[in-house]
Amino acid sequence: MPPASSGTASGPWGQASANPEESTVLYGQRPGGQQGGPGAPGAPGGPQQQGSAPRPQGSGPGGPYGQSSAGGPGAPGGQAGHGGRPDGPGGQGGPGGPGGSGPQGGPPPHPPVGVGHQAIAPPPAKRKVGKGLLIGLVAGGLVLVLAIVAGAYLIFRDTKGDMVLNYFEALQAANAQEAMTYSAEPITDTTLLTDEVLKRSNELGGISQVSIHEESPTWVTVNLKVGNEQQRIQYKVSEGDDGWKLVDAARTYVIPEADLSGVDITVNGAKPSNPASLTLFPGIYEFGTGTPNLAWSEPVQDIMVGIPSLEPTMSVSITDEGKQAAYTGLGELMAECSKTKELQPENCPFKAQEVPGLVPDSVQWAVDTNPESDWRAIVDGPQMSGTYEYTVRLRFQYQTGGQTRQYDQTSRLSTNVIADLTTDPISYAYGR
Repeated sequence: MPPASSGTASGPWGQASANPEESTVLYGQRPGGQQGGPGAPGAPGGPQQQGSAPRPQGSGPGGPYGQSSAGGPGAPGGQAGHGGRPDGPGGQGGPGGPGGSGPQGGPPPHPPVGVGHQAIAPPPAKRKVGKGLLIGLVAGGLVLVLAIVAGAYLIFRDTKGDMVLNYFEALQAANAQEAMTYSAEPITDTTLLTDEVLKRSNELGGISQVSIHEESPTWVTVNLKVGNEQQRIQYKVSEGDDGWKLVDAARTYVIPEADLSGVDITVNGAKPSNPASLTLFPGIYEFGTGTPNLAWSEPVQDIMVGIPSLEPTMSVSITDEGKQAAYTGLGELMAECSKTKELQPENCPFKAQEVPGLVPDSVQWAVDTNPESDWRAIVDGPQMSGTYEYTVRLRFQYQTGGQTRQYDQTSRLSTNVIADLTTDPISYAYGR
């Protein structure tokens, strides 16, 4: 039989270990035989308790203070004692007690708290968030929101191509005010930049099938259809604080006075503030003169702001209606001149020399004229000019040598007549 081991008490609670390598047992737990205190059963010189002490009711193995263990060497008959504390009932003597040897106690099946494990600390209390931290979090969130909004603005901000497409959509919708918002510079003369003028442009064919062909840092090339013709136009753009804009959203075209020739001009039915200076959007325009007697050689024109710029060509001519009006007007003028009682009537192509002794109210003119066949007129802009040949009969009475005499003569005359159709009514001038 192996020699009895001598347990060594340690700690304030009489903790002991049968094996120095085992972890310390807390609160009276005794793996293996324990050395009892003075007078305890099983201690040297003390009475030996036979058999097993009754198990306390309701206690599991090990009792209320710890797990029980078989009695150590020296317990009589090798009986294992039940119980808890060393001096409690049923406690067995520790090592060195007289009697036979019992089996060495093993470690408990489930180590209690503190046996070979780190004690588990309770969870920390929740820390209250301070106002400074809360304000910082709110400010940080606001900065994040602003950054997201700024990023979204940059993502969804119109590009130069988008801006040009929006501009043409405004023109197609006859929204002149919106179209002007895409101009890089303020537009001073808006007389012809109206919804009514744009509506007429769309009625004449307008602009359609607009697409971006190419973009460069300062130019946008656009494919579009003007009326029935495909065009490719370049538009200069610039970027400012409010995004991309067109350098020429509208362009002012200066018309030489020589081309206008004094003709009043209308554009899609509207009269400009200055006929020699037309500020227009791109589109189709019908140029009028304010009179049916005159028309522009190309009355309906495509005007494209950009490069190439399709500028208006202001060449006026007399219409067939205007020619007929000039013939008719000249015939009426000759008829009025024939009613005069003067030898030199004003604003008439024929005249006679003054005659001494003219009898008042005796002058009679008779004109045989057919301007449409007798006037070899040449159309030159808004004027008709040429040689006019006609037959005139002049009769009058005059006194000479105390006698009254009669003058009666028919002549074939030729006069250069110039008709100006820019006036209403048509004005006539005569030359030699």
